[in-house]
Amino acid sequence: MSMHSTSAIFPLHMGGSISWWVYALAEKSIQLDVQEYFIKQSYHNRMHILSANGLLALSAPTSGGNFQRPLHEIKLNYAHNLMAKNRMALQSAYGSSPFYEHYDYLLEPVLFNEYVFLHELSFALIQWINKQLKLTIDLSKTENYTPQLDTVDYRKMFDAKKKYELPVLLSRYPQTFEHKYGFVPDLSILDLLFNMGPASTDYLQKHVDLMT
Repeated sequence: MSMHSTSAIFPLHMGGSISWWVYALAEKSIQLDVQEYFIKQSYHNRMHILSANGLLALSAPTSGGNFQRPLHEIKLNYAHNLMAKNRMALQSAYGSSPFYEHYDYLLEPVLFNEYVFLHELSFALIQWINKQLKLTIDLSKTENYTPQLDTVDYRKMFDAKKKYELPVLLSRYPQTFEHKYGFVPDLSILDLLFNMGPASTDYLQKHVDLMT
């Protein structure tokens, strides 16, 4: 059941964190903002995973001159082969996780297709996760800039550089390197997917239920 009668507006992140997906599932119908200004070193073009060396930020390389430009204009840059390094990092971090082999071959054409624009990559990844977990969230992109709203605006909630408060704590699930670093909450949705597989849907729904 949606928390609001109209589509909530969400930041368009590269896959989204686990808390992003808890809120998205609670809303059921969301607009992804491609009009807001691109912010460097944010979830606009990065995701956090847990690697053998601890917390690791994977980023999608963008072309220069991104200052004060809307997200829908931001182009990807394939010159430095960073996406191939991201693929290796995912395999290294999750190769031994229970569901990596189940999803890897399905994810590869989505995550490593050579999109022109960053928002195309991010939207394709979010659509893929929505489909894999059978969440049936209604997804759309904004067509015009939407001013700051009130209760249905999530654009300022998720910050890659600092912790943000959730109305419910994210509960533990098994992580590949938990034995080294302890449980690390609110990583990329891919961390949950590779470790929990189809049970990720129930995990997200449990937290939605706790919010209502």
